[in-house]
Amino acid sequence: MSSHSLAQTKNFIRKALWKLLDPDPPKSQVDSLWLHFGRACAYCGRILTREERKGHLDHLESSAELGRNHISNRVLACNLCNGDEKREIKWEHFLRSKCSNEEIYQARKMTIEKWRESCGPAPIIDEKLRSTVQESIERCTSVLDEEYKRLRTTALGNPGA
Repeated sequence: MSSHSLAQTKNFIRKALWKLLDPDPPKSQVDSLWLHFGRACAYCGRILTREERKGHLDHLESSAELGRNHISNRVLACNLCNGDEKREIKWEHFLRSKCSNEEIYQARKMTIEKWRESCGPAPIIDEKLRSTVQESIERCTSVLDEEYKRLRTTALGNPGA
């Protein structure tokens, strides 16, 4: 059984509530993405198979940068590029670091840009709904903080602290 830190748990809550307004792409769009990228990581070119489960749908612009879950903000990435290396690095900078020369960089960048263009823009999210979800996220994480503090105090045998 894996355990998660308080910060990771808050992130899970934030993502779960945000997906109500900005859901993950449907399978048909994911299938198109795999086809467009030729089963290769958009960054390093590593060939991927779905059976190995090493292909990820990476966000070009992270959620921290207000990147959307829309398919136009996603590319196929290997588990190493997406999970271990890219993190919060801007995608163009990361792509450049993965390419051995300018020609490869330009070709991969063009593939990504053509993908984004073919998908069209993400639907606009109503500002009132965005605000409502953000308030819910803040309430949930605040309650989690309070309960964590209460339970931690009880577990440590120091209820007055």
